[in-house]
Amino acid sequence: MNVACSLRTPGWSLSRRGSDAFKSRGGKSITLDCDVVILLGPQRKRRGTELVFLQASHPERPDNSGIARALFYRTLHPPKFYDCQKTICSVYISDCEISGSATLRQGTRVMRHELDAREYKLLLNPKRFLEASPHPVADNFWDEQLKPLIRRLGSRNGGEPRHAGRFEKSTERIVRFWDTPDCDLTRADLALRERLSVEDDASPGARPKITLKLRMPDLFVVAAADLPGSGGKFSTTFEEDIAPLEIDDPKLSERSVVLPAKRSIRSRFARSTTQKVEWPTSSLTLADIRLMFPTILDFIAGSGVRPATETALISGPTIRELVFEGASVRLNTDIVGVFALTLWFFGPDRVAPTVAEISFKCATVGGDMPGKAARRALDLFIGMQELGGWVNTEHSSKTLLALPKGCGTPLE
Repeated sequence: MNVACSLRTPGWSLSRRGSDAFKSRGGKSITLDCDVVILLGPQRKRRGTELVFLQASHPERPDNSGIARALFYRTLHPPKFYDCQKTICSVYISDCEISGSATLRQGTRVMRHELDAREYKLLLNPKRFLEASPHPVADNFWDEQLKPLIRRLGSRNGGEPRHAGRFEKSTERIVRFWDTPDCDLTRADLALRERLSVEDDASPGARPKITLKLRMPDLFVVAAADLPGSGGKFSTTFEEDIAPLEIDDPKLSERSVVLPAKRSIRSRFARSTTQKVEWPTSSLTLADIRLMFPTILDFIAGSGVRPATETALISGPTIRELVFEGASVRLNTDIVGVFALTLWFFGPDRVAPTVAEISFKCATVGGDMPGKAARRALDLFIGMQELGGWVNTEHSSKTLLALPKGCGTPLE
């Protein structure tokens, strides 16, 4: 059965973007052909946040039983719909043909992006990991450097320590970053990463995880970014990346990174979409990437550049990534910082790491991080910046070191 259905409220309308995305631009009404009638319904709560819930009605179900919730999860992607913060709305509707114009009342936002996590990142001196096996160095760094810093935060209620675990789990992957010869992605604050496990790298036809990331200092610009993948099998995150605050060095010939006497932080916000896809590395073009990430050319155009879709992509160096995990810090009852110690080896041989980074990521609770937990995380990160010979004073971003030639920071 195919029943004419409509969504009508005065004020703002939706205009089509892509195959199944609609965004409010202003207007009067829209009509959709589908099997249910879609209406803006009452507000419901999800994870403590006010959200707008979509009601549905059906001619054969006057009591709406089982319809609204099914519509909420089945026809809208992703299933996060919140109380309006702006007058721009994003709605994703599947299995419907557009035949008119629909409206949303002014001030209503159907979907917004909630901050999923905060990640604190610090580059380390890679020369500290020159032993034949970096695992003992990772254990020593945890026991002798990080755990004493965590103890300064005080114990939990009941006297239990805040630190837990150790760097006992390791993962090896192959990583490459891609851009155009003119660095169009980098100029648009985008990074395109290919990641594949070492085991799969030896398997013909293995599909890598491809991530497109938009990272900028402006929270609201990134929060409003529309960065879908192709099809339905992709994941999107919205995170805050926190790094040390840096100041200009008047003696650039001696060092590249100078931290202020009073350590602080700088934040950037990142929207990342990841999916497993076929990856023809020998013939990649922007047209191929647009099939995977439909809005990528919009972001590039926003930077003032309109490259041809047949523009080829080139990769940066092949990186062997070794990640140690298993250690954590409990910042309060609900917030846990999960540590990762990452080593990057450039080239085919894993002899000496080129890049080392320590990070800890805290998942938010309903997009929020309570003040006391945030204060402990800040104090811990400030302490990490004061680890003397452990901190990298030559580079400030591992991604910049991995970009194709001319797009990032060249290794000396």
